[in-house]
Amino acid sequence: MIYTTIIEKIETLNVDYHISKHNYDLLRNKYEAKRHESQIKMQLFLQEHPDADHLLKQAIDLHALGIEKEYLKEMFRYNEVDELLYFYLLNKIERQMERLEKGEPQFRKNKNQKESCPWREKGILQRLINRFQYRKHDVHDYYIIYRTRYIITNKVITGLNKLKKIPFGYPDGYVDYAINLYTELNEKAKKNVEELKTTYPDIVPDINACLLNK
Repeated sequence: MIYTTIIEKIETLNVDYHISKHNYDLLRNKYEAKRHESQIKMQLFLQEHPDADHLLKQAIDLHALGIEKEYLKEMFRYNEVDELLYFYLLNKIERQMERLEKGEPQFRKNKNQKESCPWREKGILQRLINRFQYRKHDVHDYYIIYRTRYIITNKVITGLNKLKKIPFGYPDGYVDYAINLYTELNEKAKKNVEELKTTYPDIVPDINACLLNK
């Protein structure tokens, strides 16, 4: 992935800064070779790994959750989500990552099942999460939650489609299943957003205006 990003940067330099063809060819060939070498090494590793299918699926799931974390932090930085919602959603992502790293399913089948929390030792953060989870939510809260999920799942789909273009050497199906999952989550979040817009036509535009100002 790193070598692919470097190759993309080299292409940009070639177009925008008009580097010489000699230097362009040297850099391009150098990092194409490095990428090809890493691709071969990964393929050999997967051929020898006893559970390559599970390993690939886990890696892609964790990659998608990493994109979620990245854009959640960006929305927090732009004040589109408040501190309580930020830590609440971040905690949900961290729990999913923790389950995957333990070899468990990403999503809990039993929503009432209690589990260890990665934030448990950080008392202040856990209290923030609890304050959001158990406070009485209004239209504003639900709209922000659904809007945040809609935006973040869109970003994940974009990131996964970019991942799919990288020549790793394994079948596209490993990424496609993740794209399908996030497409379902995205459509569900969009439906919830549209329902709130229809139900509260006098409130939601004001919320959007406030978000734009932030």
